[in-house]
Amino acid sequence: MSSTKKLKSDSEQSEKSSSGTKDLQDLDFTEKSRWTDFQLKVESKDLYVPKSYLVLLSPVFRLMFESDFKEKGLDVLPLPGKKYEDVLTFLQCTHPGKRLKVT
Repeated sequence: MSSTKKLKSDSEQSEKSSSGTKDLQDLDFTEKSRWTDFQLKVESKDLYVPKSYLVLLSPVFRLMFESDFKEKGLDVLPLPGKKYEDVLTFLQCTHPGKRLKVT
């Protein structure tokens, strides 16, 4: 007996994404998702990120989350002196699913 599995078409995957179940590649950092477990507060606005993503991007975040810094236990980290658009652009430029071009 042979069984064949049907691969989901792009339109079927888009329907699933638009129904509230976003894939990791659709992460845009401006909304909470099942992938995000940490929040950056920049200019009174929120950005939602996986901690593991920040650890991969930055040795500063790696030290913060893996050492005995106070930030290790936080769910929200304020970033005073940073611009929201700059931080969002940085996250989007480094995200494998986005890879915005830097100009």
